[in-house]
Amino acid sequence: MRPGQPNRIVPALVFGIPAWWVWQNSGPVLNGPEINPVSALAAVLLLLAGLAALSDTLQFIGGFLDWLRARRPTGLKGTAGFIKSLRELRHELIHNGWGPYWGTFKGREVISQYFSNALTLGPAGSGKGVGVVIQTILSIRDSKTIIDFKGELACMLARILRERGETVHILNLGNMWSDILGPSANYNFLSVIADNFFRPGGLLDVVEDCDEASHQLYPDPKSGGGDQKYFDIGGRAKISFATQTCILLTGMDANAGDVSQMLNRSSLLRNAQWAAGRLELKDGSISEMPLEELPWVGLHDPEDVANYFEYYRGLAGEVADLLATEDSRSAEAFLKTAQQGLAPFSIATRSHKVTKRSTFRFGDQKEGDKPTTVFIVVDSTKINAQKHPLAMTQWCMFQELKRHPNKHRPVYLIADEATNYKLHDLGSLLTWGRGYGLRIHLIFQSFAAYRRVYGKDELDTLLSETEIKQFIAGQRDPETLDLIEKMLGEQSVVAQSNSGSTGAGVFGPQGYDFREDGRPLMTADEIRRTEKSILIIRKNKPLLTDLPSIAEIHPWRTMIDINPFHGKPFLKRIKLNLSRRIRKGRSQ
Repeated sequence: MRPGQPNRIVPALVFGIPAWWVWQNSGPVLNGPEINPVSALAAVLLLLAGLAALSDTLQFIGGFLDWLRARRPTGLKGTAGFIKSLRELRHELIHNGWGPYWGTFKGREVISQYFSNALTLGPAGSGKGVGVVIQTILSIRDSKTIIDFKGELACMLARILRERGETVHILNLGNMWSDILGPSANYNFLSVIADNFFRPGGLLDVVEDCDEASHQLYPDPKSGGGDQKYFDIGGRAKISFATQTCILLTGMDANAGDVSQMLNRSSLLRNAQWAAGRLELKDGSISEMPLEELPWVGLHDPEDVANYFEYYRGLAGEVADLLATEDSRSAEAFLKTAQQGLAPFSIATRSHKVTKRSTFRFGDQKEGDKPTTVFIVVDSTKINAQKHPLAMTQWCMFQELKRHPNKHRPVYLIADEATNYKLHDLGSLLTWGRGYGLRIHLIFQSFAAYRRVYGKDELDTLLSETEIKQFIAGQRDPETLDLIEKMLGEQSVVAQSNSGSTGAGVFGPQGYDFREDGRPLMTADEIRRTEKSILIIRKNKPLLTDLPSIAEIHPWRTMIDINPFHGKPFLKRIKLNLSRRIRKGRSQ
């Protein structure tokens, strides 16, 4: 009904109902040739009332349809929205097999694969351990490496993984729960570099690997330049030389403890002089390291061997010249820097006990008929002492997986509390890892914590290179809330505004108009208060999920071992039953 137009429906009813009654009770309009004036008048009034009512009714219906259309957003201001049915995600889900677990939607498990990187954000106390991490480990049936702060994951899951046919190694850098986990596995970091000497063509990788390893042992400081940077570079060079020397002398038996022992002035000077062909013996003769007689020489191109020996002897000569100058300030500073880098691997440390030899190799994860799972257990109360062994372990893992010929075979890295330590060159790793079958799942508390450790550019890389993003309920960091709000996007909404009476009469509607506008799918405050977790899988709309505790998932809740921090079974009412999927998986 147009504004200002009278409402004729009520008057039509007022006149039409009596007219209908008169028409029904006054006889026919035509009585032979005569017209009954009362009936005729009633019929005319009834016809006019009907036309008026029909006209206004049709106008009302048209206006109502216009009102409905006006309230339906066109999407010009945003098309964001949540997934309402798993049918919208059917092309992304694993319906019968196994893969990474992401919670439940309307009581159904959500299992979806990723092929490069994924992230999970959950602040302290959000339950990411019992709601995400344990389930993810159990749902992945491929090889995986798990960073285990506190050792509780290995205690709870090692047995069940072995029982279902996986090979499990526990590298216990922190000596956590040794009464439960038993003796630690061993991994020698220098094995990766030593491999190069015994791998055809690998001689060309020795120098670069030593440089990378020295950066793991003595990372670039967050600040400092000038003399400090000069001493850092010099210290790394001494680590590199000592590493190569130990491997040349003892082959695959060389370890970080040997390198640490060599990094004193007298030992390093003597070995440098010997390598450079300048070591003077007691009888006055000169001794030279017999490099050409080493057993691996015949595995490489003669030109590569000659070039490497020339480089190594030149480096040895520089080291010998520097250390022979007794009052050299640079020599003392370089040695001190190198010694600091190797201090965590001293033969008097716990790290040396588990890194002096190798009882497994990360390359095993790409071989064999069954998955290989490696737990790297760290004592979170001693993270400063163990962050270098942890960094070296991860660097070695990446090198072994990158060089393995089975590029297609996937290996997962589940990095819980990923901001408690720094993965060297993570931004680059996130981009090239997929090509070598490496699938990285980073789990941490907030974007602000990630930025503090890795920097703003690395955060931008993380956001662009992760296929699946999961935000657990309970977010409270302002920067994280704002970023999630932006990632969710905006939806179009229609706002109605009233403009007072239109003059349509007592029964006329108030005047109004509609305006289409954009609104965040969830505001930062709504994200903060929601009890649902937010899951974004690639280009799809976000999904609001629940995260049942491991104590609420049958049969996993009774299959895992007791958390040593709790000391008793952890059971709740069942919210998710995976028996059907497990039985079907066994039958395949």
